[in-house]
Amino acid sequence: MRIKEYLLKFVAGALCVVMAAILIALFFMNRVRNAERAETVRQKAREMAQQEQLKKETAEDLYDDLVSSLSMRSIVCWGDTEMAGNGDLSLPKALKETANEKLFAEAATAFSNVMDKEAEPALSVTVSNMGVKNEGMREILVRAGVNELQIGEWTVLPAEEEPHNIVFKDDISWSPLHFARQSEVRFGKTEIAGITGALAVGEGEYDEDHPRFAFLRDEEGDSIAVGAGTVIEIASATKYIGDIPVFFFEDDSADSVSDFVSDLEDLVERYTEFDTEPEEDGAEDADSEEGSAEDASEDGGETEGAAEGSTQTELAAAEEPAAAEEPLGGLRYVVICTAEEDSELDNALWEAFGAHYIRNDTYAYEMTEDSYKKLAEEVFAKLDSQGCFGSVKTQIAEAVKQLGDL
Repeated sequence: MRIKEYLLKFVAGALCVVMAAILIALFFMNRVRNAERAETVRQKAREMAQQEQLKKETAEDLYDDLVSSLSMRSIVCWGDTEMAGNGDLSLPKALKETANEKLFAEAATAFSNVMDKEAEPALSVTVSNMGVKNEGMREILVRAGVNELQIGEWTVLPAEEEPHNIVFKDDISWSPLHFARQSEVRFGKTEIAGITGALAVGEGEYDEDHPRFAFLRDEEGDSIAVGAGTVIEIASATKYIGDIPVFFFEDDSADSVSDFVSDLEDLVERYTEFDTEPEEDGAEDADSEEGSAEDASEDGGETEGAAEGSTQTELAAAEEPAAAEEPLGGLRYVVICTAEEDSELDNALWEAFGAHYIRNDTYAYEMTEDSYKKLAEEVFAKLDSQGCFGSVKTQIAEAVKQLGDL
């Protein structure tokens, strides 16, 4: 009996030992499996992090390639007070914001979601504001390099390199030119009677807003008497040149309608002659450019004229104006004027520039943020319809597609 009890106790103890051993083995086996699963999870996390890092680096490379190769054309804005703007508000500023939003917003968001750095700042249209407050059309034409700049009176340029005040005139009028004060107004490298120098704001003013300009000699030489009418050659005007010109004036920038339109035609001809190569997308073929110019003026004239009033509609539907048969200098520019609807100036500008013309309703001192934005959207739409941004849109779309394929 006692042996049986001992045997049962032994068997029970053995079973407990076996069960304990099994439990210990299961514990260690589970621990090993957990460790393996944890390592697998960590490995997958490392692989995902590596993939994300590779994706980010690839996106950054793709973005840098896009920025460096972007076929973006700059916009240069010419005009009087209307273009210069009202305080912090101006058409160039609104046009830059509008163009950036319509061209780059989607791409900037897509890249910013992948990259650590902001994508938006580097993707931007260059818009230069060459508008000057209180400056008339004659001064603007000289500053733009359309009219010649000349010495307005006899003067002696001293041998020293000190600034020497001079009076200007142009080839249109003998009255002195009064250039308005604005930080962007610079004349770059100039020559007077073969003497190389530069023009800068000098001492003395004609009035509060229109300073004298001084000639700064680059090197010493003999004092030279310079006669009235001596032409000042501006050798470098590239800082005033942009690929796509936009012109914006009030209706009182010239003495007569014909003079105003003629001056604008001179500006358009001067600044659109640099735009000779068509865009890859959205632009007309070179062989059909002349015909497209006529179609743009005729068809665009009807469309725009319907919004501008019955007189302009009749002009577009009736005999085609001679000046609108082939817009000056190419297809990529916009002319804006603040004028009364169906006025003599309004209709003359419509005849001269056709679908390139926008009539503005509000004068500079009345322009608001909303009115600038509305006008900027009109300008962008016209430039876009002329194919100014075709290549950019193609490049942006391809970059976004490649980003989505990562």
